[in-house]
Amino acid sequence: MNLKDQSFANMTYDYWTSALAPKVEGIKNLYNALQTHELDFLVVFSSVIGVFSNPGQANYAAANSFLDTFVKSIRRTGFPACVIDLAAVGGIGHISQDEIILKRCRQFGTGLLTERDVLQAVESAILEAGSASADEDYNMGRIIAGLEPFSQAIQTAFDSDRRFAALNQADSSLNDSHVAETDAINRWAATVDDNPDILLQQSAPDFLLKEIGRLIQTYSGEADTVDLEEAAGDMSVDSLMAIEIHSWLLKRFHVDVPSVTLAKAKNVRGLTAHVIKALRTKYKLEEPAQA
Repeated sequence: MNLKDQSFANMTYDYWTSALAPKVEGIKNLYNALQTHELDFLVVFSSVIGVFSNPGQANYAAANSFLDTFVKSIRRTGFPACVIDLAAVGGIGHISQDEIILKRCRQFGTGLLTERDVLQAVESAILEAGSASADEDYNMGRIIAGLEPFSQAIQTAFDSDRRFAALNQADSSLNDSHVAETDAINRWAATVDDNPDILLQQSAPDFLLKEIGRLIQTYSGEADTVDLEEAAGDMSVDSLMAIEIHSWLLKRFHVDVPSVTLAKAKNVRGLTAHVIKALRTKYKLEEPAQA
């Protein structure tokens, strides 16, 4: 990957080709080198930027669009390939260290993928690669990973795009209150980005305590069985739930609180305290003095 971001109006030929060459020439050379080998599958990693472009990244979007189209082309010859269009992956790489890009991801509706998410996508791609045929549907051979079904921006942009049928179906299955709650989390996270001092106010742990309690209700299939206003803090947290919350925190707030730490909290009140501490550390805020 060679990022050469620039507005299209000001993009030079060198900037354009520098971003395209690694992916365009790389996949063509790899494909040619594999002609004498009998493969079970070829999984190609692309980016969701090839699906919806990002300001200043027309060259990078074109490079990833080429990967998508190239895989579609060779699949029509029976070559066992599949392409994965990945969103940002948390914990590693360039994007995970760039707060500006992370903020864009949150605003547009793309969460951070975890290692497990990527491995699941690879597993699906391996299975998909073996189904290549000359008369297959256009949507075959491509997996888009990392777009969340709760973003109004995503829904508006891709309502009529068949590649997002599963995403739109998932979105339509959510009730209005669930969508509103998720939007509230996104708005709160964006507000914290703009004014981290909010994390020093009591309203921050109060908000997170209730939202994490609601998350646990959803995962456990016991929605509305607990009054979140009164008893969210006392809800228990086991090790499996801690793993789910760890993934949720990465995607929503881009903070990595170890699952072991979350499980040791025992209840939502203790878990929320760990999350607030991690967020304050992320934004380099000093813990308020104890009264």
